[in-house]
Amino acid sequence: MSSEIITDSLKKIKTNGKFITKEELTSLFDNIVKELNQQKTSNDNKFSIEDIKDIAVTLHDVGDYEKYSISDLLNHQLFVILRDILTSLIIKLQKDENFNENETVASRYIGAIFTWLVSSVNDTNVDIFKTLLLNKTMIESIAQCLDNIATSGKHLDDLNILVLKYIVQALSSFQQAQKQFQDDFTLSVILNSVIKCVCSIYYLDVFKGIVVELLKLNSKQEFLLITCIEYITIYDGERIEEITLTMSESMFNYYLKIFEQFIPLIDEWNNVVIKAITNAAVLLQYISADDLPKLNFISQHVQLLDYAITILNSTNFFIQIDVNNDIADLIEFTLLYIFMLTLNSILLEHIKEKNLISVFLKFIKANNESIQFHSYRLLATIMNEDGIKSLSNPAKITEIFINYIERNIDNVLRKLRLQNTLLSLKSLIQHNSIKSEFVKQNGLPLLIRCASESKFDAIKVQQRALEILLALTFNEQAAVILKNDQIFMKRLKSPFNEQGVKKAAEGIVWRLEKEAQLIIQNENQQTFNKKEAAPLAHKYDIMISYSHSDKDLCYQLQERLVADKFRVWLDRDNLYGSQMQQMADAIENSEFIFICMSDTYKQSAYCQSEAHYAYERRCQLIPLKMIEKYQPDGWLGLIVSGKTYITFSASEFDKAYQKLMVEISHHRSQSEQNIIHGHAISHGNSDHVTDTSIIAASAEKVLSSTNQLATRKSEYCSKPYIEQWSKQDVLNFLNDMELHSMIPLCDKMDGRQLHKFYKSCDSNNDVMYHSLKAELLDLYKKTLPFQDYLRFLDELKRYVPSTTGTQTVASIICNMM
Repeated sequence: MSSEIITDSLKKIKTNGKFITKEELTSLFDNIVKELNQQKTSNDNKFSIEDIKDIAVTLHDVGDYEKYSISDLLNHQLFVILRDILTSLIIKLQKDENFNENETVASRYIGAIFTWLVSSVNDTNVDIFKTLLLNKTMIESIAQCLDNIATSGKHLDDLNILVLKYIVQALSSFQQAQKQFQDDFTLSVILNSVIKCVCSIYYLDVFKGIVVELLKLNSKQEFLLITCIEYITIYDGERIEEITLTMSESMFNYYLKIFEQFIPLIDEWNNVVIKAITNAAVLLQYISADDLPKLNFISQHVQLLDYAITILNSTNFFIQIDVNNDIADLIEFTLLYIFMLTLNSILLEHIKEKNLISVFLKFIKANNESIQFHSYRLLATIMNEDGIKSLSNPAKITEIFINYIERNIDNVLRKLRLQNTLLSLKSLIQHNSIKSEFVKQNGLPLLIRCASESKFDAIKVQQRALEILLALTFNEQAAVILKNDQIFMKRLKSPFNEQGVKKAAEGIVWRLEKEAQLIIQNENQQTFNKKEAAPLAHKYDIMISYSHSDKDLCYQLQERLVADKFRVWLDRDNLYGSQMQQMADAIENSEFIFICMSDTYKQSAYCQSEAHYAYERRCQLIPLKMIEKYQPDGWLGLIVSGKTYITFSASEFDKAYQKLMVEISHHRSQSEQNIIHGHAISHGNSDHVTDTSIIAASAEKVLSSTNQLATRKSEYCSKPYIEQWSKQDVLNFLNDMELHSMIPLCDKMDGRQLHKFYKSCDSNNDVMYHSLKAELLDLYKKTLPFQDYLRFLDELKRYVPSTTGTQTVASIICNMM
């Protein structure tokens, strides 16, 4: 029976409830502790478990946790006593000793009190919480109980497993709120033991023991399938790669067995089953985020993908997605798991073969921003350039990404979301329409913050942001904004500790300041060589431009070429330091540039920089497909257009290599013919080889003729369609609009050719601008102002017929007439 002093004190706490003052509560706590210590002295140094039970029940029922967590109260001896009592009961559980009724009640209520208390952790009380919760004796006893579960299933059928659930939840909430402690040695001990529980055969058995008619998870199901998964997946500390690789050894095979049992019953799933499957999806996407868990388990992921698609294709789930939060969570994490798979080139090709565009398109209509976000980024990953433009509103994709960055950029608890958003944006930003929208919607300042502020993770935030900005330098407006940001440019030139960050920063500086200078310098050198009428001597026969995701095949190619006495430049070590300069030197000094095409190649800003520089320098490009069914589009499609692709694969390597030798011989024979006919050549495309005096004369002739055409009447306005224009009409239009810089580029075009030219510019805006600018400089030694290029597109757009469905609608000018 409780002592009278304790009973009276608890009664006052109950009666006054949350209206009791901090001072009054402190005084009552003092009375309780004094009485407990007196009892302990006269009771073999033991507290009365009945009194402890009553104290725990009262504090829990009143539930004034915000007041309890005030530093003065939280630091009170009463909470230390409750912690020590809980520890002694966990040790008793560990030894498999039975609890009496008071001990059972006390342990559960104390555990619940600590779980709720942690929700009020803040900077003023965090040290008290650390002392209270990260007690060595308590942590070691909890870890031992968890290890017993993992090795023998012990405690799983014990009703007192609720004690473990509460304390694990409390520790989970603590490290989620205070990320600086998640790699604390004490918490690592618990994390290791929780991982063992989930990777044990008992996790699989408990999961498979669920029946679809179940109305509520029992204690062991709740603990293993929910509590333990939540504890693991909130961790994003230094050990994450080690943890995901360790868990992947067992979990992928477990989930294959689980889905094999449950997927055929999908129409019968209730919220209990859905919640368990959702947590499985949460863990699946968590351990699939890194490279090795995908690369080492390709076959398992292929099978799991089919199960994930079945979930997404459930009509019942789609109907309820906006009214059932459990279903919405299941869809969100299923989409997220599939997205993680797209980061592996092999799995990405497999996903593309599944024709999932229609599946993802339906989810962008869900009234759930997270589901929209994952759906859009999956679409952006698997669709080509034209597909992205065909979406109802490409601007919406960009808007969602910018909103996600804004929402997470200053929230330390959501740093993993920020990191994953930037990872997704690296894939998305390859599309020219997204680049333009990102600039239009003022997303650059957010990326500059991510790249510049020291509070962000160097690799997962700063480097990713810089790589996105590097890709954005291929958008003229973005390039101008970045170049004019003197603070940012100064930051890029400062020292960086991480090599990946340094490489990305150097790449941006190269693109914005150094590339154009080097192109002009090399153009002058090339002009001199042409005057000397001597072909260039190359240091290398071949420079291989590739994505490191395709390194195995490219290394095999390099080794074969070297064995056949070719001089090959390949960045096998992913060079840092002055990497961009070395890349440029390699391109300038190579006879052939191999463009090793794949999705990851197109998504890489570094690869785009290499290909773009080689293209502007008119190098001899030979495109190689690293994946059989890959079709280049966007900027890459433009660069390799009109060229013969050679498909390489491990199984058909020798056959592809022979084709490559034929292609090299063909190019060399053409070069020899050009020399025989008296033309000095470089390692550029022979189509562009012209004597400089002929270039100058041709340019002068074109420009002279345009002055005469300016006085002629512009009859093109009377023609209803641009394709009816003659060559004269085209020249008249350019003169009337004072687009003189475009005249050499459109020389000898009629209306039909001009229309095709316009469509190419409109669909590949930035890439075409850089290409035309280089061509005008190369052939006519003139510049192409970006303003003239934009005005050309705007003025011509009025004469271009639009298309609605299968019907062609007259141009704006035609309608006005």
